Amino acid sequence: MGNNSTFAILSNNKVFGWGSSKSGKLGFEFSEGKNYDLPREIISLSNFPIFQIAAGSFHTLLLTKDGKLLVMGNSKDGKLGLNFENQNLI
Repeated sequence: MGNNSTFAILSNNKVFGWGSSKSGKLGFEFSEGKNYDLPREIISLSNFPIFQIAAGSFHTLLLTKDGKLLVMGNSKDGKLGLNFENQNLI
């Protein structure tokens, strides 16, 4: 659970998120700043077997079962560990 957002990994490997989508931390396209009261599937993660999720105030880190690290959210000031600024990266 992150700051104002929550995630769930189902047994069928689907990932759902809800709460604040500020900075793209929920991974939904074109939902900047919108709040989601109900869980919504994060379709962009459907091809990744997610094992663990760590959510922060402006970004989310996802670890796959095969050890890959995925990031989404605000990359400003190096929050995503990338050398460029973009949002909603997966």
